[in-house]
Amino acid sequence: MFEAGYDYSQVTINKYHPDAQVIQEIIFRFKTESDVDYIVRVHEYPRKVYALKFHLRAHKNLSTKYNLVLNHRFTSVNPSRVIRTVINITLDILAKNELASFAFVGVYKLKQERIKVNRNSEENQDTELTQRFRTYKRITEYFLGTQTFKHTFQAKSNAYLIVNKRHANYERMNDEIISMFTNMFQDLVELR
Repeated sequence: MFEAGYDYSQVTINKYHPDAQVIQEIIFRFKTESDVDYIVRVHEYPRKVYALKFHLRAHKNLSTKYNLVLNHRFTSVNPSRVIRTVINITLDILAKNELASFAFVGVYKLKQERIKVNRNSEENQDTELTQRFRTYKRITEYFLGTQTFKHTFQAKSNAYLIVNKRHANYERMNDEIISMFTNMFQDLVELR
C-alpha cells in the first residue's frame, strides 16, 4: 500500500517547564531524493500523548508553514513516502513507549490565489474535511489498527486522536485527553 519512508534522524529534544502544557518537543529531520528537507515536530503532552506535525524546512519561519503544501507535480518528491516517514516516526515512538497515544490536526490548506492578499484571513481556509485529515485517518487505521487504538475524530475541526487501549481505563483516558486538548485548542470543542 505504501512505499518505504525516507531515512530520518532526531535533531534535538527541547524540554519545557514541568508546569507547561507541552512536556517536550522532539524534532526530526529527513531529506527526500530531490534534496527537499522536511522537519517533523513531535510535541509530548501529559498522559503520553504525542502530537505530530511536519513542514518543509524552508518554511520553518512562516506562520503558515503547516498550511502550505508543496506542489509535487513540479518536484520529484513522493508524498506517500513523506507520509510514510511520519508514520515510521510514530511507530518508533510507540516502540519506545507502548502506552503512547497520538494526535493529528489536519490543518487547512491556504488557497493559493489568496495567500498574497491576506495570509491570516479565515477566507483562506477550506471548511470541508481536509485531504490531510482523510489521509491521517486512513493511514493510522491501516498502520496502528483499531484493536490496539481507539480512533476519535471530529470532522469540523479536523482533529484526530488515537488513544492507546493498553491503558487500564482507556475510555476515561480518551475523555481526559479530549478535555485537555479542548482546553488548549478551542477548535476542538466538538471532538467526540
